Amino acid sequence: MDICKYMSSCRKSIIPILDPFKFNYEININRLLTFQKYAPFCIIASTDCENFEMKVSPFIAAASKIKTIPIITHFPPQKPNGFPSSPHADAFFATSVINSNVEYYSSLSLERESIKQSIEKYGDNCLISSAALVLGNDKKSQKFVYSKTVDHSTESIARALEGIDFNLLKVFYLYSRNSVISNEICSFVKFIVGDNTLLFVSGGISNTEQVNNLLYSGADFISIGTTFEEVNWNNNAINILNKERIY
Repeated sequence: MDICKYMSSCRKSIIPILDPFKFNYEININRLLTFQKYAPFCIIASTDCENFEMKVSPFIAAASKIKTIPIITHFPPQKPNGFPSSPHADAFFATSVINSNVEYYSSLSLERESIKQSIEKYGDNCLISSAALVLGNDKKSQKFVYSKTVDHSTESIARALEGIDFNLLKVFYLYSRNSVISNEICSFVKFIVGDNTLLFVSGGISNTEQVNNLLYSGADFISIGTTFEEVNWNNNAINILNKERIY
């Protein structure tokens, strides 16, 4: 499967995120079984990727046996192995964090150290060139990828994205851990990245109205995970993933 072509064919979708570091194996398998009834693909992701081989690899191997949709992994690189991935995944995002203070995490070059390490360790496995901008004062991203704060303002975002060649990127990830990204910011970023780069918007999104507004404002995909952390996650999943969307 040409995963990038497939993603382009299912724009304006909600993409669920499974975090193997927050929830156990059984919960995540059950969630995948629910999500794949409604979503075109699923992302397995976390800002944390310590003990990847013990914690995540067995889950991806098990998930590959029951999945009916593609699985994409999305983890920050870690020396000396680069981007954690698995031969059982359909692809992985090789994401540079634009506002990282460390070149290992921020470089956009396809020849960068983290990609070379990842290919050597895990193989090519459908690498998807991508970049992310982390908005707000994100302590966890500061810890794991050394991000610097970029405010939720068009001025700050324009400065952070200045000079970036988006033709190098298949995917751009706009993320805010602590607050939902505004429709204005979403539209502004989509205008900058252009139609050839798929825009994912993520962070704190918990209802259909927010989803519709962000899709209408230019997001190609809304990826959600925190809304499924509640006790009634199954009801939330069905409610958000299955509702008719207007954009």
